[in-house]
Amino acid sequence: MEKLHLFAEFIIFAVVVLVYVFKSLEKKNIVEKIKKSFEDKERIYKVLSPIIRSGFITIIKIDMDGKIKFMSPELEERLGYSKGELNDISIERISNKEELIIERQNIEKLLRGELKSSTMDKRIKDNQGRWVWFHCNYSTVEIDDEKGKEFIMYCIDIDWRKQTENSLSQSFELNELLLNSIDTKIAAFDYNGDVIAVNKAMEEFCIDNKINNQIKKGSSFQQVHTSLSGKDISKNVKRITKVREVFTGKRDSYTFESYYEQNSKRNWYLTSVSSLENEGGAIVSYTDITKRKELEEKLVKSEEKYRRLLSLLPVAVFLCSNDGIEYCNNEGVKLLGLNGAEDAIGRSLINYVHTDYKLDFMDKFMDPQEFPIYGSSYGTSELFINSVGESVPVEIEYTNLVSEDENMSLFIIKDVSEKVKAHNLKKAMEAKSKELKDAKEYDKVKTEFFANISHELRTPINIIFSALQVMGLKDNKINSFSTEKYTGMIKQNCYRLLRLVNNLIDITKIDSGFFNMLIKNYDIIEIIENITLSVAQYVENRNIELIFDTEVEEKVIACDPDKIERIILNILANSVKFTPEGGQIMVNIYDRSDEIQVSVRDTGVGIPKDKLNIIFERFRQVDKTLSRNREGSGIGLSLVKSLVELHGGRIEVKSDVGKGSEFIFTLPVRTIEDNSNLVDKASLWQENVEKIDVEFSDIYA
Repeated sequence: MEKLHLFAEFIIFAVVVLVYVFKSLEKKNIVEKIKKSFEDKERIYKVLSPIIRSGFITIIKIDMDGKIKFMSPELEERLGYSKGELNDISIERISNKEELIIERQNIEKLLRGELKSSTMDKRIKDNQGRWVWFHCNYSTVEIDDEKGKEFIMYCIDIDWRKQTENSLSQSFELNELLLNSIDTKIAAFDYNGDVIAVNKAMEEFCIDNKINNQIKKGSSFQQVHTSLSGKDISKNVKRITKVREVFTGKRDSYTFESYYEQNSKRNWYLTSVSSLENEGGAIVSYTDITKRKELEEKLVKSEEKYRRLLSLLPVAVFLCSNDGIEYCNNEGVKLLGLNGAEDAIGRSLINYVHTDYKLDFMDKFMDPQEFPIYGSSYGTSELFINSVGESVPVEIEYTNLVSEDENMSLFIIKDVSEKVKAHNLKKAMEAKSKELKDAKEYDKVKTEFFANISHELRTPINIIFSALQVMGLKDNKINSFSTEKYTGMIKQNCYRLLRLVNNLIDITKIDSGFFNMLIKNYDIIEIIENITLSVAQYVENRNIELIFDTEVEEKVIACDPDKIERIILNILANSVKFTPEGGQIMVNIYDRSDEIQVSVRDTGVGIPKDKLNIIFERFRQVDKTLSRNREGSGIGLSLVKSLVELHGGRIEVKSDVGKGSEFIFTLPVRTIEDNSNLVDKASLWQENVEKIDVEFSDIYA
């Protein structure tokens, strides 16, 4: 259509040029007629004076020296000069140098009488230095005195015409250049359907295909089209009828596709027929669309290929619009449990989403504000319900796209039932594996425990047996000092056995839920202080400094003092066991409002960080070797933790290897209402010395 527009514009410009040429010639003839009719000056001026006064024709009077003697006021105004400003100024100052040569030649011919008048188009410079075009007619006038002759120059303003001619010329050249530079073949036909003109592309096509003799001026449209397509268009009655309607002005345009075969290759053309106004006829363009047709064929084949590919994909593919599902592949039909894709078309995909997942599905995929940006994708896991009511776990990949100016949603849905089963099976296997590992670990712990227990039982028994053997020798005279020594050894190891048995019994009771707690209201500060002071002598005998400090002097809480005693003695025994001579053990009590916090810190060997998490586990020891430096069954701290928790408290340990350890336990501040049977302090602590001996029994001097 753009090419037709250019061609039409060219026709219009040509008409305008002819109009202006005719007008120019017409004006020129008027001047010639006037000159021929009026030879003498007076008669010419008399006739021309109305025309001159109207401004249509202006005059310039020039003397023999080329100086301006007079200029029409209308011309002075047109050129922007004031009245009389150019008088006695040489005409050459306002004339174009290129035109002066021709002008002088014509004046010489006038002087010699070779010409009666001379005519030329001339440019005159205005007050702003711009050139203005005039059509000028020169003639000589005799002067009465002896000054000779003067020249009269009649000027008609043709500046607008010249500019228009220049524009038309440039436009014509441009249109001709455009028409001849495009690959589209163009031919112009008249009302009868005969060729008027063809462009360069059409000419070259005819030459290349040796049909130049068939397409020439006067050739009919039928001949041209037959030459291009190899087919007689007259056989297509419907098509030739519409073409004739365009040629006769009954139809504005008509477009159709056609092809011709050359060297077994099909070449396609888009033929556009557009009518010419007024005179009838048409412009016919032939655009080669072979590549486009080949591309369309490839796209059709590609579409079929991808449709087959989509139908074979192992995942469900759904293309959805506002009207529901537009496309569903075979795997989608299988996923939804349908008989065919037609059962899904037009239905909303959310109909197949499990009720528990519908709101989440709508938020992610159906809220316009939440739609992913075009081209981006979004993945999620959902639960679908197929047509037979079965739950199907799926993974959804989603993207938003535009198809034919409509927003579409592409869902790629994968049935992950087998994946979920495999995941659940893996979790079950991992759980079983963990149970097996824990069982093995527990079995190992039990083995280590029984090995340790056998050592713990055998060691005191061996010592007792050895002491008894020494005392039973007949030939050995045992003095009282020796007897006391061996008796002490037997007693200490009996305490050690008693402690071990007591711990085992208490652990068993706690596990079975038969462990009794005698809870009453006691001053916890006094209990801990008395227990600490009771072991002070024992600790100092080992050259270890024992320090006790408290933030509060009295705090009554509900507790079992016997169990508190076992907690404190066990922790202190542990600190004494692992603190070298010259070290310190600090017992501090802090009031935390609703809790009492007790800290037992030593400067002993410390505990490695990787062992801190097992220090309170049953049957666990930092040093597991049978040749370990310190005795112990590995159930003392485990029992301490259980006793603290039975009071509603908690215990933790902090330690740095080589710097010492700190055991911190907290007890809740609470009391009970019934506290009538208070235990006498004397009776409460009467067995304290024996308990210390029991708890410290595995520490040998």
